[in-house]
Parts: sequence; structure tokens; C-alpha cells
Amino acid sequence: MQNTSGTLFVPMARPITQLFTEQDMNGTKALVQSSSTAEAVSSTDTTDVVASGAQTSVVDAYKGKFGTETDEEGNYLDAYSHILAIGSVSFLDDSILKYSSQYLNTDYILSLMSGITGKTADITITPKTITGNLYDINDKQVTILKWIFTAIIPIGVLITGLVIWLKRKNK
Repeated sequence: MQNTSGTLFVPMARPITQLFTEQDMNGTKALVQSSSTAEAVSSTDTTDVVASGAQTSVVDAYKGKFGTETDEEGNYLDAYSHILAIGSVSFLDDSILKYSSQYLNTDYILSLMSGITGKTADITITPKTITGNLYDINDKQVTILKWIFTAIIPIGVLITGLVIWLKRKNK
């Protein structure tokens, strides 16, 4: 089931302050912001409001370079490098990413990487659920296996070794 509500979960995020939006071919762009009624609180005292208003949690800082290569039509291709600033490492935590039916974190990260790398086709990674086959045995089977591995096999190895030893000794 795909989440269509558009909810991103960014727990314990520290607000990121953008110093500028654009200078020459350098810039920053707020990618994830909270609502205007949000409040950032201290991690030690949740009644202590540190900041009020829209809080930025993910920012893309980019640097551009005038292109030296041209496309088929002769237009110069500009190149950009990107740095993502994320206010919380928990945004990328597996314990949150596995709840793709509740939060859009996984889809958002893949979409973000597609946009930054300039890929037009969406990158999709389907999660695999690894399950093992359970082998349940009852008390009777436990007793049988215990006798096989602690008595029958060692006695069989001992008898085989004695037979081989006696044959070689009497040759």
C-alpha cells in the first residue's frame, strides 16, 4: 500500500538556517519545511521553545560552474555540485524508512537523489523481506536427535575406527 498523504517524518530535527538563497552560481534551497505554526523545543526541556515559525529541516546547497561541454545543439551545459544538509540523522534511519506505508521518507530520498543527479527516470529500489523457514520440533524429536548426536554417531565412529584398526593390525 502506497502512502499518498505526503507525510515526511523528521524526528529530533535541528532547524537549519539558510544564510543566502542565491549568489552568483551558488545557492541554497529549502527542501523540507514545517508549517508556520511549528515550534522547535530544547531536547532537555520540552517546554523551552527555542524557535517558532516554519523550521527548515532539509536544505540543498549547490555550486554551479559554467559549462565547457556542449550538447548536440551547441548549447553550453552548466554543471552543479550539491550538498544536502539534513537536520536529523533519524530522517535516514532504517527504523523509519521501513514504514513506507506510513511515511514518504524512502520515496522522497530516492526522488531527491534522482533530482540531484539529473536523472529523468525515477530510481526505484524495491525492498526485499528476508524470511527464514522455521523448523519446529517437538520434545520427542529433540530426544531422538540428542541420542543420535551424543551416542549413536560417536559409537558408530568408534566401531568403524576399531574395525579398521584391527584389520590393519592383523595384516
